[in-house]
Amino acid sequence: MEKIKSIILSTPVLGIVARIIYQAAKRLPVIVPFKATYAEDALITNKNISSLFEPDFLNAYQKAVDDGLYVDAAIRWRCHVACWAGSVAIKNKGDFVECGVNKGFISRIVMDYLKFEAREDIKFWLLDTYEGFSEKYLTEEEISVLKQSFQKDNLDASWKMGQYKPVFDIALKAFSKFPNARLIKGIVPETLSLVESDKISYLSLDMNCVIPEIEAISYFWDKLVPGAIVLLDDYAWPSHEAQKNGMDKFASSKGVGILTLPTGQGLIIKN
Repeated sequence: MEKIKSIILSTPVLGIVARIIYQAAKRLPVIVPFKATYAEDALITNKNISSLFEPDFLNAYQKAVDDGLYVDAAIRWRCHVACWAGSVAIKNKGDFVECGVNKGFISRIVMDYLKFEAREDIKFWLLDTYEGFSEKYLTEEEISVLKQSFQKDNLDASWKMGQYKPVFDIALKAFSKFPNARLIKGIVPETLSLVESDKISYLSLDMNCVIPEIEAISYFWDKLVPGAIVLLDDYAWPSHEAQKNGMDKFASSKGVGILTLPTGQGLIIKN
């Protein structure tokens, strides 16, 4: 083999060609066989996902799917992140708050997973218009995107509804077994003061618009107990750059960082 290599390299034309091929080969990526273990919600991975098959999580997830609470039923990893966050937060002796509930898919999964109905010492405050967006708190860019989506999809409802429908009665039924669930219908930030709690250990923000989310985290920040979890559902998703930029600026002002997750979520742990 070495003799052949020596002959090739000593031959001017063959030597030049061989060197070109050799240098090109060094730059080629190494192809490793890839078998996906998870492929949904714009996320594909071959990592160990055994946690997504934990019985308590699977049961809670399936109940919410069976009750039709989802906008998209294929978001297991995002829901598991919320359950993990809840399991950490529940040890910190504070109430839970979610702004942006819709039918209650993720929050109901969290409550079932944590067996929230047995926790008489903790309330879960669930804030939403339960009927889409309020133009009053949308930026011009957000209004433009909603109107374009409305025209593109030829939706029957008002563009202010986005992909949503009036769902308050559905949400009431979804949380009916939880005596410590508190549903607040109305526009955030106008309803924030209706949350009767000075100690919050879990805050989930999923309103798909920047102004209400910044208003909400600003309002609750001083009420968050040490070690509280803030979960930002839209943080790293495409077309949500305004929310990310707003949250980055807020976090910087408070001296905390935001962990970007491959699910598109952002995670803050208050010091």
